Amino acid sequence: MHIYVFHILQGIVCLYALACGGRPERVTAIMLFLASIATWLLPFDPSTSFQSVESFELMIDLALMGGLITVALLANRFWLLWLAALHVLAIGIHGVRGFDAALMPWMYAAAGG
Repeated sequence: MHIYVFHILQGIVCLYALACGGRPERVTAIMLFLASIATWLLPFDPSTSFQSVESFELMIDLALMGGLITVALLANRFWLLWLAALHVLAIGIHGVRGFDAALMPWMYAAAGG
């Protein structure tokens, strides 16, 4: 249920940023929306997903991180630095899974999504 709430809230925030935000807000909204769609389109099999590092999800997160850092460095907005810093947590979750193979798959799934 929480994933549906997340997608609804993210959609509302992205639409607001596209309608009322400046260029950095619009670019960030588009990047977040595309990363969310790309993650949603990834295949999911409950018997095999989250058993190891989800490499495609990691690639999406790394691409989003690169985009967030680029926008943060080019824009005159402080909140973009915070957003990029918070996204490091998403990438760190993949690192924890790669480091500790004993991590329960449901913990990895819950922390990442």
